[in-house]
Amino acid sequence: MTQTAAITQAITTLQDAENRFGFVRVEDEKFFPEWYEGLSEITEAEKASVDVVRRRYLYHRAGGDLLEGTVILLLVSPILALSGF
Repeated sequence: MTQTAAITQAITTLQDAENRFGFVRVEDEKFFPEWYEGLSEITEAEKASVDVVRRRYLYHRAGGDLLEGTVILLLVSPILALSGF
């Protein structure tokens, strides 16, 4: 008989999913054109700042779930600061 388990029990992190299914993270900026078409250009300094935020998130998220406070510190606060709030 086949045993079944909830997906949250079988795969608990992004790294688990990447390893189990052979997923590969795509770093191509042109992957989702609907995310950038029709937007105003940002400066190189802004791009670098956003890239730092993205890398921090991916580093912390790969190891498991993140608490709400961690997400706020890693993502929300820096993005609000970059946007002038």
